[in-house]
Amino acid sequence: MRTKGYRKLLMGMLLLCTLALAACGKEETPEPNYGYLPAFVSVPEKVTRNTLSYQYDVAKEGIYMVTSETGGNIRLYDPDREEAQKLFSLPKNVTAQRLYVGRNVQELRFLCVAELYGTDADGNLNAQDIRYALQCYTEQGQLLWESTLDGFSRDKPLNPFMIKLFMTEDGSTFMATSSDLYVFSVEGEQICKLDYPIENLETSVGTSVFASDETGTVYLAALSKPVVGGLDDLGQYKIYQWNETSRSLEEVDTVEGKMPLQTAEGDGLLFHDMITAYRYKGPSEEMETAFSLEENLIAYYQINKVLKEENGWKMLLRTDSGLQIASLTWGVRETESSLSIASANVTTSLKQRILLFNQRHPEYLLQVRAYGSEDVQDRLQQIQLSLSGKTPPDLVEAWDMQEYLNYARKGWLEDLSPYVEKSDDVSLEDFVPKLRESLTVNGGFYALPQEFYLTTLAIPKSVAGDRSSWDIGEYLDFIEEYPDAYFVLSVNVQSDQSEKKRGIFRIALRRGLAGFIDVEQGKVDLDNESFRSLMTRINSLQFDENAGSGQKDLERRINDGVILMPYVSLNNVNSLQQLENQYHQEMVLIGFPGAESGNGGGEITIDRPTGISSSSRNKVGAWCYLEESITEETGTDYTNGFPARQKQLTEMFEEVCSNAENVDETDMWNRYTNMVIETIDTASLEDPAMNQLLVIISEEASYYFSGVKNLDAVIEAMESRAELYLNENK
Repeated sequence: MRTKGYRKLLMGMLLLCTLALAACGKEETPEPNYGYLPAFVSVPEKVTRNTLSYQYDVAKEGIYMVTSETGGNIRLYDPDREEAQKLFSLPKNVTAQRLYVGRNVQELRFLCVAELYGTDADGNLNAQDIRYALQCYTEQGQLLWESTLDGFSRDKPLNPFMIKLFMTEDGSTFMATSSDLYVFSVEGEQICKLDYPIENLETSVGTSVFASDETGTVYLAALSKPVVGGLDDLGQYKIYQWNETSRSLEEVDTVEGKMPLQTAEGDGLLFHDMITAYRYKGPSEEMETAFSLEENLIAYYQINKVLKEENGWKMLLRTDSGLQIASLTWGVRETESSLSIASANVTTSLKQRILLFNQRHPEYLLQVRAYGSEDVQDRLQQIQLSLSGKTPPDLVEAWDMQEYLNYARKGWLEDLSPYVEKSDDVSLEDFVPKLRESLTVNGGFYALPQEFYLTTLAIPKSVAGDRSSWDIGEYLDFIEEYPDAYFVLSVNVQSDQSEKKRGIFRIALRRGLAGFIDVEQGKVDLDNESFRSLMTRINSLQFDENAGSGQKDLERRINDGVILMPYVSLNNVNSLQQLENQYHQEMVLIGFPGAESGNGGGEITIDRPTGISSSSRNKVGAWCYLEESITEETGTDYTNGFPARQKQLTEMFEEVCSNAENVDETDMWNRYTNMVIETIDTASLEDPAMNQLLVIISEEASYYFSGVKNLDAVIEAMESRAELYLNENK
């Protein structure tokens, strides 16, 4: 309530200031943008060296931990001081299976689901004599009460991952297991034991949540329908209210498509989807936004518990690097200093770059612009609207080259050439030449590339001979000799003859289409002997209907010695080792066929080039992020592709070769790096216009390959549609 009061007071003061300025005839002060500001604090490795060996919980004082061993120590880790303090030790015959921190009239209470060992006459622990109990300790380690949990033993152990605990303000305790719900009095007396409300759904307890509202009413949100769809399917939850009089759970509401968040001490009930957390207001009220997960770079599956504070929220996160505390503090976001970035798909590497930038530059706050949707196409549409509107993001990650060219040509991106010229750390000459060429639009350079990857075709060296590239005719000769060679791993059902022909056709024109269409001149020439021969030769092919395209089919065909031509995506040198290990022989990266001999090769794709919005209000800060994001000091590990700067690329190759342990390994890695270098040198740039023309032409080709239309009709339709596309996109 104090937070709301503070906000109302602040808003009132700002309103009065605005009115006063308006009365004086001065320019109105823009309304500030409110939001939660993130500050991440990592728990040191010495505390979370092995988080699986700890049971832990979070409260306003910090993280409470206990090691999963008999007589473990209860410790408090203070993230602000980065220190851990021992509070007390459990009895020597107790192993903590679950730890929960609650309060009884503002006094700390520790609930411990304990595995208790019996002892012999000499006091030695007896591993054959095990029972389970729920224990309650004070902050000084005094055991207040203990209640035996019947039905569990050494032969029927209690699953610690299927336990949820909750203590109300008056000291009553609730405990859920996969089969039962226990309620204990303040003194630890078992008041009742009920069946868990959801039957035959063992995962329900793991995601269930206890909470209480301002009146002290206790709620249980329990998973009632499991996740069955994609990543955005978060299941269905039923909300139950505890009836103290009848000592029963009463179903009061159902929530679809959102998961509950466990709040520390059960202070309120929160739900979340993939990008936002919401406050649950009751069965008849709409949920209200609590904070954005996306803007604060928090993955929903990382949240262990949320602590409500007077000026925001604090969260305990489980990340790949261990436990983290995320503090989201309510404040005013200054337009002049804050930054936002738009992305159709927020990757882990982007989050890492943003976090590192914010740590190094407290004067800026870079956040992901939230668009309220996980759908890529929907987000792309919203990004375009925001770039052309009054509130554009400061930075934008282009989804692909088509998006990048669209943004640059419409004037939505800032030309970075002047920034690069003034920079001491970045030069256009630093980048791989092909990338510079690809990102140059009408003489301007509108984005900095971080990484790139290569796509190409490979064939066994045994059938390649001295050939390292080919034209369409040579490619068709190979396919006629090995009609089932082209291979892409797929989980789809077997494709029919016409679909396979269409796939072979698309490969033939991946680069070879430039021999029949001149995009710059707007000329289309498909009605000729060369193109007709391409169509008829592919149409005459016959494929093995039972060849298959799954992993087992691949293994079977390799073991049978079948010649295969895989479609390869390379994002590091190790990809080549994996390729040859998979195919059990040396491979040649022959690339896609060209229209003429020696004109074939792979294709370069730039991964998410990032630019500055031409309408950004903080271009200095935006350039600061861009400049640092591509320097070696950022610690980027290039997990998605090859580094865009030539220096880092060369260092990557040198490091790979220097790690070899003997001469044979050195030769192997030298061969691999040379293969990558040659592929980069001969690769063509991704061309969105040519890609779209290939889609159009292959669509029409399918009618010929399936026998629906004759060749003349198909070529006429191809030329007509291609010319229409070129005219519309001049």
